[in-house]
Amino acid sequence: MLCISVVQPQGGGIPLSLRLQLSRISGGKIMQAIPRDELLAGCTSLIRQQRWAALATVDDTGAAAASMVAYALYGEGLLLHLSRLAAHTRHLLARPTCSLVISESDTGENADPQTLARVSLSGGVVPLEPEGREFGSARLAYLRRLPEAEMRFGFADFLLFRFTPEQSRYVGGFAKAVTFSAAELRLELNG
Repeated sequence: MLCISVVQPQGGGIPLSLRLQLSRISGGKIMQAIPRDELLAGCTSLIRQQRWAALATVDDTGAAAASMVAYALYGEGLLLHLSRLAAHTRHLLARPTCSLVISESDTGENADPQTLARVSLSGGVVPLEPEGREFGSARLAYLRRLPEAEMRFGFADFLLFRFTPEQSRYVGGFAKAVTFSAAELRLELNG
């Protein structure tokens, strides 16, 4: 039996032509549409609950690199506190765009990890200057979420970056995927 989940479009219900196509494909077994705002709430809840993400960057030659980083929610985006000694920080300074992937924790209790909720965020980063207007409040926000990081603020090689998502792709489990714009994500993160 094939079951299909459909994300409800922003404007309301699922068009009749799409319902008929899905019904034909699935032999009449269509799951109820998942409201877009419900998936957006799941996406931002995941971002708020976690504090560890995979960071994807690109080096000068175009080679991709991935690493794990801690993050804290800050206004319309996230904060990353990174060492200049790490390759990913040098990549971000040269090319200030990246992707972050945040996933629900895999405790091993779930038989299929493909059903874990996850979000991929793509956007830009800006290093915050210690003397800048925003640095003090950003530093406090980061330390509220990750208090053990305080000593690293004393190291000269660490930089605090503000990451601003431009797009997000949320997968709330099997057959529950949707892309959110920057405006949708920002509105919900600030709410």
